[in-house]
This record gives sequence, C-alpha cells and structure tokens, in this order.
Amino acid sequence: MRQLIIVLNLLLCQSLPGQNCSNDSLFNRFKYDVEIEMLNNQMTWHDETKESYYTLMIDCPINCLVQYTDDAVPAIRAIIFGGLVEKNIDDGILGEILDRHKNDTAQFILAPGCIVRTWTVNQYMQIKWRSKAKYKTSNPDDDFKSRLENLQSRVQENVRVYIPGEYHGQVTKDDLLSIDSLSCTLPGYRIVSFDLYAGTKTFSTNNVFTQEIKELIKTMTSGDRIHIEEIRVECPDRRIRPIGGKSLRIK
Repeated sequence: MRQLIIVLNLLLCQSLPGQNCSNDSLFNRFKYDVEIEMLNNQMTWHDETKESYYTLMIDCPINCLVQYTDDAVPAIRAIIFGGLVEKNIDDGILGEILDRHKNDTAQFILAPGCIVRTWTVNQYMQIKWRSKAKYKTSNPDDDFKSRLENLQSRVQENVRVYIPGEYHGQVTKDDLLSIDSLSCTLPGYRIVSFDLYAGTKTFSTNNVFTQEIKELIKTMTSGDRIHIEEIRVECPDRRIRPIGGKSLRIK
C-alpha cells in the first residue's frame, strides 16, 4: 500500500495541469539562493535563503518537494528532505527517498553560525530521519509560517545599510558607482560616517562615496570584495549609535 501511495504521488506531480515541478518559481528562487551561497563553498543561511526556503516549504505541493530531493545540487537534495521530515509526511515516502540516496556520498558544507560542518547527503538525511519523532505535530506548516513571520519581522525592524541592487551581498560596479552616500533601510535614521575597506585600501568618510572610492571601484573585477564597517547612524531621537557592517562582493 505504501509503495502504491508513493507511485500515485509522483504520478500526480507529473500530471497536474500547469504544474511543472522543475520550473516551479518557488523552487527556482530557492535554488538560485543556494547557488549564490555556494559561491563561497558553503551555506550560511542568508536571510534571503531562509525566506525562499520557508516560502517553498509552506506553499509548494508535497509531490513536487519529493521530486526536488533528486536535484543536482547536493545541499538541496538534503535540505528538502529535512523539510519533508519536519512536515511529517508519510514514512513510506521518506523511506523511499532514503533508499534512493543510501549511497549518496556527495558532500556539502553548512555553516549556519559559528559551527562549520561537512555533510554527505546520506548522512544529513539519516540524521533528519532519526529526529523525525520530535516533529509529530498536528499542523507542521505552522512552524514554517512562524519562522517566516519572525524572519520578516526581524528584517523590517533592524536598522541596516541599504545598497541599491544588492542581493546576498552581491552588487554590480554600476550600482556602487551610482551611490553618492549610504542610506538606512528604516526611515528616520541617517548614516553619519563609515569606514570602507577594499584590499589594502582604507577610507574613512562622513557618509560620502568620495571620488577616490569611486575610482577604486572602477578598477575592481568580479569576485573582489568591499567591506563597510564602523557605521555610525543618527537615530530619530538624535542619539548616535553604531550598526552592523556590510560585506559586498562584486558581480
């Protein structure tokens, strides 16, 4: 019976009108986010990646999520399986996925915080499988929804530097060259000064992208990095306080 359920689910995913799992926009966005992170050879779970992952797990049909566990990217295969475990789907479907990947020794690196660990796909799936008992909830999607809401709330409330065109810490030279000064993501906050580091060059400025900074940016090539640190902002109550820095990679 379980094998029949598995087959019916997979056939349903392939035959739903207008449903093409490999071209699903939710999945494509998540995969794009993962591939950007993998440019650094590891996943650190940027906010953009978390948002696309939570959205995918909330809104994408189970049938298609099952197919995504066979994606070409090892981290995606493993992480989607972990999401299916948390969604508490049928043990037969999970078991069939595990069996398909029992010899899947492709590696990927997760570094969600200060801990960096290399996993094989099979190791990660097995760990998630063994933790399945703690996800026995009546509404498993509620957890993904609450995580997404908490993430969006935190992003909206925190004062951060706004860089036009920046995504996952990547930005084009043209976008940087269009900047004359930095701004904040929240109204009422004004950046008063920052330090900028690029290679061996250091600039301290009263929130001005000086001509010297722009000339340096013009010489940079894809993969080069800029670090904006020691950022001080004036708050709505006129207090001056520091906020977190930002690292940028030239596209």
